[in-house]
Amino acid sequence: MRTLIVGAGAIGGFFGSRLIAAGRDVTFLARENRAESLRRDGLRIAGRVPGDGPDAVETFAGIRAISAGEHDSFDLVLLAVKSYALHGVIDDIAPFVGPETTVLPLLNGLKHIDTLKERYGAESVIGGLCVASSQLTGDGTVRLLAPGTSMTYGELDGSMTERIRAVDETLRVPDRDGAEYKARLSEDILADMWVKWVFLASGGAVTTLMGGPVGRVAATPTGPETARAIVEECAAVAAASGYPMSERVVETATERVTEQGSPFTTSMYRDLEEGRPIEVESVIGDLVDRGGALGVATPLLGACYARLCVYASSLQ
Repeated sequence: MRTLIVGAGAIGGFFGSRLIAAGRDVTFLARENRAESLRRDGLRIAGRVPGDGPDAVETFAGIRAISAGEHDSFDLVLLAVKSYALHGVIDDIAPFVGPETTVLPLLNGLKHIDTLKERYGAESVIGGLCVASSQLTGDGTVRLLAPGTSMTYGELDGSMTERIRAVDETLRVPDRDGAEYKARLSEDILADMWVKWVFLASGGAVTTLMGGPVGRVAATPTGPETARAIVEECAAVAAASGYPMSERVVETATERVTEQGSPFTTSMYRDLEEGRPIEVESVIGDLVDRGGALGVATPLLGACYARLCVYASSLQ
């Protein structure tokens, strides 16, 4: 499938590089300065193969990169931007979304699904999520921080259509060196997205509300019970929404935010500490709203939401 990747940062740049390495037809939609940099200097990926060392860099030349305002046609539009950036790009991709185009968002939460359906029609949108610990450095290099990258996608109704099989064939890349991402075609993508959301929201709420890595939270007298209660609130909203978490998922999420001595933080916490925009509404706010609409009490998530809204207002 002819693929447009919207966003050439830590997520879009990484997955785009793997598709290019596999010989896929890939174009990036990026801001003018980033698009110009990609065309001039290529796409640089660091740290992908652990054995090669953190300074080993792959460079992909001949990158096709365009900016808003241009016109072209694509079979697959892969959205790899932060949720707070969706409003800014949703109209930018309009010239590239035709009647046969599939839109695959890799955003956090679920709020964006309705937004995209309303703009481009329910038939154009499929579900997706990714796991990747990566960052865009100051010189434009995408640096992978940890192994274990993956991408999961599927039709929102779980059907195995000709379209989703074509998407799967495009995104499933050969693993020549044991360090490629894992691609998975899901028959229940909404359930998968809810699981990720529970993990993401619970970790984000624990670290941002209490202001530190998990180990420091767990070392306080009431930290572990507070963290457990946050996980329970997230799981309760998911269950009330029709997506109950398995006992194993709840246990794993709880262990992750209560482990003694753990240095674990979240991207939301790191963004907050470094004064960057954060995904307040998609990760925490929407969960609180859904809980309220379903009669599920979320006092700790609500406190976290208030704390992050105060922070977000300070950036304006």
